[in-house]
Amino acid sequence: MADSKELINIIMTEIRKNAGKNFESSVYKDEPIIKTAAQMANYLPPQYREMRKIARSHEAYSKSASWIFCRQGEFMKDFEDDFDYHGEFFCYYPNYNAMNDLQLRGYFAWRTKVRKGKIEPTSLSYAFVYIYELINLIGVNSPREGFDALLDFWTAYRSFDARLDNYVKRWLVDFAVYYGLDFSEISSLTDDLFEKSLIAFMDCRSCGQSELFDALCSLSSYNILNSRFYKENSEDTEMILCRVIVKLAEYYEKNRKTTLFEKLFGKIIDGPYYMFSSAIFYENGRHTDCDVEINKINSYSCRNGSWRCKRFFGSRSKSRDLGAVVKAVDCEMREAYGFKSALKPEKTAKVLIGIIRKEINEFLEEKKRNAAPKIEIDMSKLQGIRTASEITGKKLIVDEETEEIAAPDEPKPVNNTELSDDEFAFMQKMLYGEDYESFLHKKGIMLSVIVDCVNEKLFDLFGDTVIDFNGDVPEPIEDYIEELKGIIGK
Repeated sequence: MADSKELINIIMTEIRKNAGKNFESSVYKDEPIIKTAAQMANYLPPQYREMRKIARSHEAYSKSASWIFCRQGEFMKDFEDDFDYHGEFFCYYPNYNAMNDLQLRGYFAWRTKVRKGKIEPTSLSYAFVYIYELINLIGVNSPREGFDALLDFWTAYRSFDARLDNYVKRWLVDFAVYYGLDFSEISSLTDDLFEKSLIAFMDCRSCGQSELFDALCSLSSYNILNSRFYKENSEDTEMILCRVIVKLAEYYEKNRKTTLFEKLFGKIIDGPYYMFSSAIFYENGRHTDCDVEINKINSYSCRNGSWRCKRFFGSRSKSRDLGAVVKAVDCEMREAYGFKSALKPEKTAKVLIGIIRKEINEFLEEKKRNAAPKIEIDMSKLQGIRTASEITGKKLIVDEETEEIAAPDEPKPVNNTELSDDEFAFMQKMLYGEDYESFLHKKGIMLSVIVDCVNEKLFDLFGDTVIDFNGDVPEPIEDYIEELKGIIGK
């Protein structure tokens, strides 16, 4: 040890001799130490260390991971960083604690740019952490601001990674429901067109034909709009297709345990629901009781902090079973109309084919009746005709004492209806209580046949059946007797 001190003294003596007075007069001060690039890369702002302490605090031991995430997020809600990070971060349920120091700085530097409107592609886990912050209202002043920020971010970032769609669309709806926002802005996020089509199908007997047909086009795997037959017979096809759906729905209600809707699309289920499932979300306190209805098949309710959701959980793709029904209608109509291009029929239930053919036949009969020429009778002129007939009759009377001639036949009422002469005569006899049975027997006409013919021909004029016939005695409908007498006359 003494040798070492002696050696040091000798060295210092030689230095002083060589340095002279310059050495004695020199003054030494603190100077900054220039750090290398490697040293700067390992630098960590103190906020990060303080944030990590939250997860190691005594209070955090009894708390959930979502509580820790929200506490850390609140602590760092206004923090900004400027760090050039080129690494990646992948984690299931990503959070701050899952990141190392460099990944943390990389995230907050990226978030700083996002908040300034510069959204750049990054690790998908970073994007989810930012979304979790917004769901928990970290860094925003109100739910409205949080919703707008989430919607804007998703709209921009989905062009980089469409996998966000599988989660964010549902979370946006949950966001609006949970925080009590207006639903008019999220209609596009709830498959609004699809759900409206489902509702129209459910209410097929009460909704309009146009609305139902649009719903069928939206839900069916068979595109009837591309059918050559439909393009030439669009009105007939729309009407018959809608009538078939209504009749088929009625058949299922009467004869099956499931409805036609459930058969084709599935059930609407009311069950427990977890807000923001698959996300990190901390619920600070019990949510107030509420009922939220988005539409007839999509609603939410909260009781004592527990959520339930009534929602359609079936397939949201076009129905192949409904497509088979629509195609069967196209196929049967082509055959009934003698269309030049036939469709190859698929294996279809006999019940369905029976309903389709019945609706086609009834529609064609209605169309045929509506196309028949209508005869309009000017009721005001009937009395004039009767008066003229009476005057003519009086002029033909000859005094029996001066000239003995055969009495002229009574003038026959003019038949200005669609009825045949026999039908007109039958109506005249029935209305005025004469013997129509002998008349029909002489003519060889069945009573039931002539009654049906009269009812059918006068339907367009009255819009109703004019003769009530139970198979025994025909009776004119009381409300129409006077009007019938005015038309038929005597």
